[in-house]
Amino acid sequence: MSQIDYEFIPMEELINASDGIYIVEKKEPCKQIELIPIIMESPNKYPPHRRFTYQFTIISTLYGPDTPGPGDEIIVRAAHDDIDFNLDRRFYLKGREGSATLFAYNSAVDIYSEDDFIIFVSRLPGKEDAFQFPAENAYLLTKEQDKVKKLVDQMR
Repeated sequence: MSQIDYEFIPMEELINASDGIYIVEKKEPCKQIELIPIIMESPNKYPPHRRFTYQFTIISTLYGPDTPGPGDEIIVRAAHDDIDFNLDRRFYLKGREGSATLFAYNSAVDIYSEDDFIIFVSRLPGKEDAFQFPAENAYLLTKEQDKVKKLVDQMR
């Protein structure tokens, strides 16, 4: 359908793109899929966009505001959901394939096999309690928290 390329970014850029960095525990089911109509007026005319969200419980905050905080649930949208939606819309409405270069972090974490880990999140524009990953694979093993804290302290 569309050509997606990834530009891998260093941890410093991931930190700069983040509004919050949390140690979290995944909730089950961790991954949710919401079907979003491409056109609201004709929701059945085109296949829907698939919006992926992930559910976690915050264990502790490494960087960011006091809320959400430990014990709170956080739902995080997949990175680049808005771009994915626009590519889907362009394909179905205009019959054109699109391309995009998206940011990704080179993480070795498999969030489906780990119980707890570090996530990097950014707030969705204009929404105080809605989050998304600022890049693909924006997570680390909890054993890397000292490295993250040190970098955050140096950068902020």
